[in-house]
Amino acid sequence: MDKRRKPAIREPRPHLTMEEMRSYLTSLKEIESVTGIRYIKLHVTAKMIIGIREAGRGIRILRQDLWEMIITFIISQQKTIPAIRALVEALSEKYGTRYELSSGYYYAFPTPEELNHASLDDLLALKLGYRAKYIKRTCEDICSGKIGLTFEEKAFYDILMALRDEYNFEYGKDKIVDDISVNEKCSSLARKIKEIIDAKSSFADWLNNQNVRDQLKFDIKVCLIKNGYPPQYSPEVFRKVMEQVENIEEHSSISGM
Repeated sequence: MDKRRKPAIREPRPHLTMEEMRSYLTSLKEIESVTGIRYIKLHVTAKMIIGIREAGRGIRILRQDLWEMIITFIISQQKTIPAIRALVEALSEKYGTRYELSSGYYYAFPTPEELNHASLDDLLALKLGYRAKYIKRTCEDICSGKIGLTFEEKAFYDILMALRDEYNFEYGKDKIVDDISVNEKCSSLARKIKEIIDAKSSFADWLNNQNVRDQLKFDIKVCLIKNGYPPQYSPEVFRKVMEQVENIEEHSSISGM
């Protein structure tokens, strides 16, 4: 008797609407009585998928503005989601533009120029704590254009600087250049990260190509290690850098569609 394991039969995945899925699940009850556990498992899994979809009805993928995402990231250091939301709303109401709608009104998140009108004391008054100085510095850097980085490079620069300060390690020296605080080492590393991403983004549909994404993560991790960031190995820092890199690049890809 041939006891060799037979290859699994892979059936094509149907593209079903919610109603078709419910009908499909109903029909599986009859199939279960004949074929057994395989379809019971499929039945349970499919029901779980529907349950998740129903529970998450109304949830949408967040396509956040890149500038708002940078400031939100700075705010997010050691903050809960409700606290982050409250601070973003406070900044919008205080410095953003108000738009009137038939159903009411809303405040847009302030542009770099609008937010730059806030003094450090103004930001501290909103209970931003130590994050206030990073937000103020970021606004000044963006508005002055003196730091010599593109908008995306500046986003990576802010991530590197924020994580350096959050995890309290030394990396380069902060110098005042034309009244702007600049860390040349972080600036250089931000440019290198952008170069790596530019090389990978030459592949078609690279954000949906897992092999390319995995290679990107590896290349950036090697780049961080070679450049001594952070000085002591820290998987947590690497993970947070990559999270923000992917967030920024996914936003840029959407914006460029």
